[in-house]
Amino acid sequence: MNAVIFERSNVMGMTTREMNRRGFLGGLGALALGGAAGLLARSKPVEANGNVWWENSLNQTQRNQAIVSAAWPYIGRQGGQCKVWVQNVVYSASRNHVWLPQNASAPNDYYWQADPQWHAVGMSLPIEYVKPGYIIQMRLKATNGPHTAIVYAVGRSLALIESNFLPPGGEMVHVRTIDFSTFKSQVSAYSVYYIQ
Repeated sequence: MNAVIFERSNVMGMTTREMNRRGFLGGLGALALGGAAGLLARSKPVEANGNVWWENSLNQTQRNQAIVSAAWPYIGRQGGQCKVWVQNVVYSASRNHVWLPQNASAPNDYYWQADPQWHAVGMSLPIEYVKPGYIIQMRLKATNGPHTAIVYAVGRSLALIESNFLPPGGEMVHVRTIDFSTFKSQVSAYSVYYIQ
């Protein structure tokens, strides 16, 4: 089996050691599971204004972790369309400061339109080098359409938090692990973003 969809109850019941054994934490351990909450608990906003907190109080690793932490409570719940769900997650994680740009028009909808606020930084890199909290915009071969997902963990495989993926996930938010060769065989093009 190349791809596995975990419901929140399945993942929440696993220990960090078990998740590492299954190969999708890649040694991230407590950082991937509990580290985000711990860092966020220690990050005190300078003021209630979201842009000051997001831009000045958090480093990039903490911003990435804030995105993963904001996505986590949705697992097992309806998320709706993938891009809109990811936009809402990032907006919530940034305390209503960052709204992601729309996709470019088809057939280039595997990347985003320019971000006038310069919050979304696009990168072209091998999928094996993504980090938790990065966002992948891709074009799926099965539907010839776009899909957006948040990177949850990277190790021997890739773990994505996503909504509106092909069945069996539907519009339910879930964690899906996929090995890199299967990702490459299912995706015709992709771009990677981090949110600053």
